[in-house]
Amino acid sequence: MKIVLALVLIASAAFAAEIGLGVRTYYGAQVLRVTAKSPEQFEALKNLHDSSKFDFWTTPALNHGTDIMAEAEQLEELHAFLHEHSIEHSVMIKDVQQIVSEEKIANNLHQSRAMGWTAYQRFDTISSWLDELAANNSDLVTCETIGHSFEGRPLKLVKISNGGNSTKRTIFIDGTFHAREWISGATATFLINELVENSEEHSDLLDSLDFYILPVTNPDGYEYTHTNVRTWRKTRSDHNSTQNCRGVDPNRNFGYHYGESGTSTDKCSDTYRGPNAFSEPETKALADFILETADSANYAAYLTLHSYSQLWLVPWGYAAVYPPDWDALEALAIAGATALRGVHGSRYDVEHSAIGLYPAAGASDDWAKGGAGIDFAYTLELRDTGRYGFLLPPDQIVPTGEEVWAAVETVARHFITESE
Repeated sequence: MKIVLALVLIASAAFAAEIGLGVRTYYGAQVLRVTAKSPEQFEALKNLHDSSKFDFWTTPALNHGTDIMAEAEQLEELHAFLHEHSIEHSVMIKDVQQIVSEEKIANNLHQSRAMGWTAYQRFDTISSWLDELAANNSDLVTCETIGHSFEGRPLKLVKISNGGNSTKRTIFIDGTFHAREWISGATATFLINELVENSEEHSDLLDSLDFYILPVTNPDGYEYTHTNVRTWRKTRSDHNSTQNCRGVDPNRNFGYHYGESGTSTDKCSDTYRGPNAFSEPETKALADFILETADSANYAAYLTLHSYSQLWLVPWGYAAVYPPDWDALEALAIAGATALRGVHGSRYDVEHSAIGLYPAAGASDDWAKGGAGIDFAYTLELRDTGRYGFLLPPDQIVPTGEEVWAAVETVARHFITESE
């Protein structure tokens, strides 16, 4: 009890000091879940989203909960808006700062320079671990830098392969597109560790498939969430904004239906698409790598890990249009979601990205399918369903990783069976 109290006091003192260092705090902020039940309410909610006044934690949707964070001084305005449009709402997080503080205390309690999954690791720890993993498992793992971020951080990708013939297919997985979605990168590293440390158990998978995994696609933004603004979403690039609004939403920056629905030209918006497709070195490096290796890798599937909402999203995201192979895409998604649920009981709903939610053009899964020709491309929105949102406690890293591994294994075995 004394240790916990001491940690609380230390954390409280640290937060007090952070105010003077320009670190953002969230005292009095709340997250409200609002539900638009008519087209008129949805349009009003979409207009509020597009105004960039509030931090939308999930995108507006009709007959589907939308989570909005409001600062203490914004709450009155948000409540007035909801009353004006008769939009139902409930409080999901009553005190955002309390959740941020609890997450930080729990993370500090278990964090060290050594890689592990009891805490969210900093970028340098992840980067060093990837190098060590490759050095210690040279017969199975290679690690390469496929590019650098705006601020010069390496984009490190691992290939997990036991060799084999040229007919093998490849599954590509990435995480941490959006900086505040810490669980996505932690899950990606969990998958790497599972494939490497338990490679003998997965020998049948590795005999038929290779895996490329890029755990931190947006390292600048990720580091910024640790040092300055926990809820930062975008990259950290500078496109000459007169309002000093930095960064681009990397998941609106891909060159497939770039700049269409669900994107913003407002540099201060969390969905700012950038001045042009692939303006961000992070998105360009990822796309260039996939295109350059397309022939040799023979990609079977692309999985991009995000959070939160517990959804398995199926293209297309740019518009309410079904791809011609929808039935096959949906069937594999349902199989993956079913396997995932069997581990810890977590339910992931399979949804058409644009129809189930809100159209968002320029996303990586749309590009992977439509631009790079990878037939099976999906977005997985990981835990949870809103109790913590982006601030998922670190004790949920391992169970999230375990259930997502079950989903990945199911997807992988589909391609093994298909080739037999």
